[in-house]
Amino acid sequence: MKGSFPAGAHAALPASSVVTGKIEETYPQFSLALRTFADFVLREPMKVASLSINETVEVTGVSVASANRFARKLGFSGYAEFRAELLRGMAPVQAPVDRLRRKLGESSDTTQVVQASLAEDIGNLEGSMVNLDPAR
Repeated sequence: MKGSFPAGAHAALPASSVVTGKIEETYPQFSLALRTFADFVLREPMKVASLSINETVEVTGVSVASANRFARKLGFSGYAEFRAELLRGMAPVQAPVDRLRRKLGESSDTTQVVQASLAEDIGNLEGSMVNLDPAR
């Protein structure tokens, strides 16, 4: 339906994140520029979190004013607060990577590293199954 939240758009951003919820709630009211920005945030949240506002608007083709307006429409005081919340929302996704890095930093043999990686994969798959939401 026109103006509705894009189905499956938050595949890279956890559905439970504050940013996802706010975008889903506000999306139908967005202008084309804000929808373009929102779609990019949902599709590439780590990229958005790692780029400056100027780099992000260059990639998305919207203005700095639109990026700031996007953040304010979501209820944040500005882009910096939005970006900080985006990072908090990505923490559950980043945690397995951090654990694997720690494991690699320890004196582990190849078998232990592969086992740890596979265990993380199993945990991620189980988490995905639990979080399936037919409404989305």
